[in-house]
Amino acid sequence: MMLGRDMKLIFTVLVLNYYSVGVIAAEYEFADPSIAVVGDVGYVTIDGSDNFSAMARRHGLGYEEMRLANPGMDPWLPVDGAVITLPTRRLLPASARKGIVINVAEYRLYYFDDVADSSAKVSTFPISIGRQDWLTPVGTSKVVQKRKNPTWFPPKSVIAEHAERGDFLATSVPPGPDNPLGEYSLR
Repeated sequence: MMLGRDMKLIFTVLVLNYYSVGVIAAEYEFADPSIAVVGDVGYVTIDGSDNFSAMARRHGLGYEEMRLANPGMDPWLPVDGAVITLPTRRLLPASARKGIVINVAEYRLYYFDDVADSSAKVSTFPISIGRQDWLTPVGTSKVVQKRKNPTWFPPKSVIAEHAERGDFLATSVPPGPDNPLGEYSLR
C-alpha cells in the first residue's frame, strides 16, 4: 500500500529519529567553504563481544556503511582481534551548507551550523530511510514545528500491515521509551 507524500515524510522522520537514538554525532570543522572532504578513515580492533551494529552506534556510523567498508567480514560475528575500517572520511554534499541536509544515497544527515566564520562546523548522523517499496520524498523542506514528548499515531496502513503479521499495534503510543518518535517530533 502506498502512502501519501505527507505520511511518507512523517514516517521518514520517525525512522530517522528511532534509529538515531543514542547515536554519537561526528563533528568536523570546515573554516574554508571550498572544503569538500572532512575527517579521516579510522581503524579499530574487534573485541570478542562486538558486532558491526554496536560498533556503528558507538562511532556515529551506520550499519550499512560499516558493512560496505569491511567486505568479507561477518557483521554479526566478526573475528576477535581483527582490525576493521571505520568509514569516517566524508565527502560533503554538493548543496547549500546551511541547516539540515540529508544525503539519501549515503544514509547520512548533515547539520551545518549557521556560523559564518573560521569556526564553522558540520555534524553528521547515520540515518535509516523508510523502506524500499516506499518512495523517500526528495526535495527542499522546512521544519515548522518541534514538539517535545509527542504521541505517535501510527498510520492505518502501518497498523493493517502489522496486523497481517499478527503484530497488533496500538492506535497511539504515548510519550516514553516505547515511542518510536523519541523525545521530539518534527513537522
